[in-house]
Amino acid sequence: LVGQDQVRPLPGRASGEHGVILVLGGGGQLARELDGLASARGVALTAPPRRELDITDTDAVAAAIARTKPALVINAAAYT
Repeated sequence: LVGQDQVRPLPGRASGEHGVILVLGGGGQLARELDGLASARGVALTAPPRRELDITDTDAVAAAIARTKPALVINAAAYT
């Protein structure tokens, strides 16, 4: 998923080898696709939906990052 690009590989920490990927906007289409890809490749990923993590609440985002200690954060949240 991440770090698999042969042209621009990412360091091990970002490739999921040493941590989880935190995806913001977990209820959306992009997050669901990323979750499926990560699962198929054995990459640890967590994607909380808005009811669990509202990205407009900076304290909640900071707490989620502190709790999960992600190697990578992806903002897949969208205003629809």
